[in-house]
Amino acid sequence: MHESDIKENQARGITGFPLEYYYLDKYHPKYQMVSHWHLDLELIFILEGNFTLHLENTSYSLSQGDLAFIPDGLIHGGTANKCRYECIVFSPELLRHRDFLDDVFFRKVLHHHLSLIPILKKEELAKYEGFSQTLALLFSKVRKSPLNPLAITGCLKLLLSEYEQNKLFTTNLFSVKNGMKRTEQIKQVLDYIETNYDKPITLEALSEIAILSPKYFCAFFKELTGRTPFDYINLVKIEKACLLLEENEQNILEIALSCGYSDATYFSRTFRKYKNMTPKEYKLKTETLLENEAVPQKIRPL
Repeated sequence: MHESDIKENQARGITGFPLEYYYLDKYHPKYQMVSHWHLDLELIFILEGNFTLHLENTSYSLSQGDLAFIPDGLIHGGTANKCRYECIVFSPELLRHRDFLDDVFFRKVLHHHLSLIPILKKEELAKYEGFSQTLALLFSKVRKSPLNPLAITGCLKLLLSEYEQNKLFTTNLFSVKNGMKRTEQIKQVLDYIETNYDKPITLEALSEIAILSPKYFCAFFKELTGRTPFDYINLVKIEKACLLLEENEQNILEIALSCGYSDATYFSRTFRKYKNMTPKEYKLKTETLLENEAVPQKIRPL
């Protein structure tokens, strides 16, 4: 599944069951999570290593065994370090259609009157045996193919009840009104970069879209995404390059040009910076993994 823009619009899961599971390691094109947003809910579980999650204007350090919950509509991204992690992304409609509308707690979460605690560390999860068991059961169900909608929906309902029973929520932590205008401006910038990554992008153009001075724009952009505009643009370019390396027979120079790099040497150097390997090494490794069917099916692009 590829994103058409930085707001994810794709349908998820199977017909009538909008949920998808993803496994990500260093060979996944989206291993380094480009800041984006969608109208779905998301759970991120760290299997190994370290992951810095950028959620709106707050950064969280995650490690093995930690869980993150991402509400709908919030800009989020992340930096992985020797990390393997899993994501479950699902539409609120999945729950809305299954007798949740009469659940007062769910309605408050759905309408942003309450926020589920965004980060639960491994040590905290250990305190809640029922929560941990339900979480493990949920991930065991979504890893299987084909998906079992009834079992997964039951796990999600149980997990939500565990949040409520253990009081793992607060009054809206991420106020919809707080900084809404500025956040919407940055969303427009992210969309512009996603659409024009293969062309020259200037700081002046991005600042103009955000209706901010270049200096203030740079500061706010980094506050919200955890990256400078230049770093973010390069990450998007390298992500697109990974997809091209997997999908077609273009040579390195052609892929570099397709991603907005005019020099193959600079492209290779930048690629190594973000993937810790050369484009050629990445292509050979992913081809080998696919041939040996060593990559879980859902490791392919979101």
